[in-house]
Amino acid sequence: MVKGNVAEKDKYFFDIRTRMTGETQLRARRTRMKILKAIADRNGSAGFSEIKDATDLSTGSIYYHLERMVVYVTKRSKHYHITKEGLQLLDQNAPVATR
Repeated sequence: MVKGNVAEKDKYFFDIRTRMTGETQLRARRTRMKILKAIADRNGSAGFSEIKDATDLSTGSIYYHLERMVVYVTKRSKHYHITKEGLQLLDQNAPVATR
């Protein structure tokens, strides 16, 4: 626990929450880049199993992120397709996707 007055303690905990939120967002971004890369590497179209095999992510994690990537990935039949916006995002963040 941080010693000091209440304002100092509040600042300490606010900084931790902010840092944790930033780290969480970075992890989500990296996960989404992995998914986009997995799809792009298969000529822009991949089935769920192909995405899972390429990323080593859990089923729940993949579904969670795909649901939030509707601008970048579309689903037709049983395949996910990367959109023009998804390709642009992947190009802009290429170093992130390879980590």
